Amino acid sequence: RRTLLRYVQMVKAHEENGVLHLAESGIGDEEMHALAALLRGTKTIRELDIRQNSVTDAGARALAAVLAGPPACSLRLVDMRNNHLSEAGVRGLAEALERAKDTRHVYVHAGGKVEALG
Repeated sequence: RRTLLRYVQMVKAHEENGVLHLAESGIGDEEMHALAALLRGTKTIRELDIRQNSVTDAGARALAAVLAGPPACSLRLVDMRNNHLSEAGVRGLAEALERAKDTRHVYVHAGGKVEALG
């Protein structure tokens, strides 16, 4: 509950410019689930930067569910480089991206190389 409240405040602080910068913020799967719940309800966040955190496939699945909708997600770009995703996590994001209406790019770091999906 405390994690969710912390991220509600963070999302509100960044809603005006449409970019949520959370690189190197200590985000793990629990925080990613909280962020996913918040992103599902906002239409103003266009970019999400969660580089260099500790998100695994479980957090990627939570984000993939938001990207795939419904409701339609307002995210156009997600940067997840330098997290802890396996090929399965990358595949889940790629499948969600295929169903996403507005999301154009998801950047991930998998298997030692950077891939741009979208």
